[in-house]
Amino acid sequence: FAGGGMTIDVCWERKRRYYVSDLTPIPARMGDIRQWDMTDGLPDDLPVPDLVFLDPPYWKQAKGKYGDKPTDLSNIELDVFTASIGNIARNIKRKWHGSPRPNGRLALIIGQWKTDGQYIDLPFLCYTAIAKYLTLDVRIQVPYSTQVHGGAYVNMAKESKEMLYLSRDLMVFKV
Repeated sequence: FAGGGMTIDVCWERKRRYYVSDLTPIPARMGDIRQWDMTDGLPDDLPVPDLVFLDPPYWKQAKGKYGDKPTDLSNIELDVFTASIGNIARNIKRKWHGSPRPNGRLALIIGQWKTDGQYIDLPFLCYTAIAKYLTLDVRIQVPYSTQVHGGAYVNMAKESKEMLYLSRDLMVFKV
């Protein structure tokens, strides 16, 4: 999920190897980012990774923002979304099995969501899907930056008398 290229920039800065893909990379980074639909499984040329980092769209929160493809994780139904996250974990575990990197990690950062007055605990649902294949190593609360919750978000929360989400979950799983 490297559509904007920030992962590449950080890897370059820290002299790390990377393999990034996105269903809809931004045009400016098309040469750096492989176009790939993760719901189709892992790319055939994916090397065995030490770390897989997932920063998916938060399901319907981003509906239509990344594209109109029916397999876009922001356009699919919730059960398909969580199953897709679980399938990524299953496929990564298969990639690690019998490899020279049996101690790989999968990290996921995701926040909660509320839609149509219903609270959706995306971190818990994703945890449940991934935990079928991998073991949770650590879970960390990551505060949103102040730019995420500008005045408009604060006013909407006040008007609807709802809580403002202030953090996301970063979960790291191991084989």
